[in-house]
Amino acid sequence: MTTELLKADDVPFTRKMLDETAESLRAEIRALDRKMEARFAEVEGKFSRIDTRFNEVDAKFNKIDARFDEVDARFNEINARFNEIDARFNEINARFNEINGQFNQVDGRFKDMDARFNRIESQLESVVAAIHRNTAVIEEQNARNRFVLDAWAALHEAQERQKQRIAKLEKHVFGLEQE
Repeated sequence: MTTELLKADDVPFTRKMLDETAESLRAEIRALDRKMEARFAEVEGKFSRIDTRFNEVDAKFNKIDARFDEVDARFNEINARFNEIDARFNEINARFNEINGQFNQVDGRFKDMDARFNRIESQLESVVAAIHRNTAVIEEQNARNRFVLDAWAALHEAQERQKQRIAKLEKHVFGLEQE
């Protein structure tokens, strides 16, 4: 057989080759599952850290609330110190700005996680597409194999008829020689 006759589409697949390809794809999917599980664990860890951070912020807010209560209780007594209280409020506003900045950072992390999930989804889509391509190739090969099998069966039948014909002729020729 020449190399002209063998094209990539015409190379027959064995069941072993298909099984190896399927196992390879399964292994890649399992590896991707493990990666996803690791990523999910990482995300859960980040959520845990965010929760801890929120608890810290809540504790600080509770401290601030307690301070406000003190200020309210002392407000009537310290009218003269009103400017100092205004300065304290400015500090609190700065702290709120810091907290808002931290929330913006958390939002940025969520956007990063969304991008990561989109990449994972894209990778899964490419794996599914590869599986579909392999399925189409297998189905096409099965169809081709059917034609080859039919042709082989026809050729085999013709060969059997020739053998029977030759056997009859040999009987006839040997029968003539004995007379």
